[in-house]
Amino acid sequence: MVGYSNELFQREATIGQTYAEKVAAELQKRKIPCYATELEFAKNEADRKRFENEQDVILTTQTGCIEVKSRRLAFRNDPTTYPYGTAFVDTVIGWDKKNPRPLAVVLVSQITDAMLVVPVSTQPKWTQHAAFDRVRQINENWYQVKRSDLKTFNELVFWLKDRHDPYLRNDSTSTINL
Repeated sequence: MVGYSNELFQREATIGQTYAEKVAAELQKRKIPCYATELEFAKNEADRKRFENEQDVILTTQTGCIEVKSRRLAFRNDPTTYPYGTAFVDTVIGWDKKNPRPLAVVLVSQITDAMLVVPVSTQPKWTQHAAFDRVRQINENWYQVKRSDLKTFNELVFWLKDRHDPYLRNDSTSTINL
């Protein structure tokens, strides 16, 4: 059993950081001021608690953060292309520790770099699912969301702009609910 060794954790965290930076860069390109938090590792076992509520992308001109989860799955920027009827959001333990809650979770394909969004407003509809984590080689409880509740990255951008200042948007769409 591989378990969650320090080496495995650091490798996966480094991969995750790459995708957090991609999401932050894409948001910045679309005029959403933000930054990906710097990757840092605990110095020892006692220092791990400091990272329990780590945030991936911090918004700088409005309150909130964005969680980023990269997946070894192929999909495009259209929710109907997600390869399963449900998508894992986060581990139950990991999500339940988050305070404050992220505004949204961006799922990024490690194969295509496509991005889909889990609106946190859908949390009342999430279900729990026990599954085997092939990377960590452990059983884990996950929150999952229906594919039909996923949104496009563009919808997240419109929602963030509308949330910050409805007059900043340069399109004619009405208020977006995410």
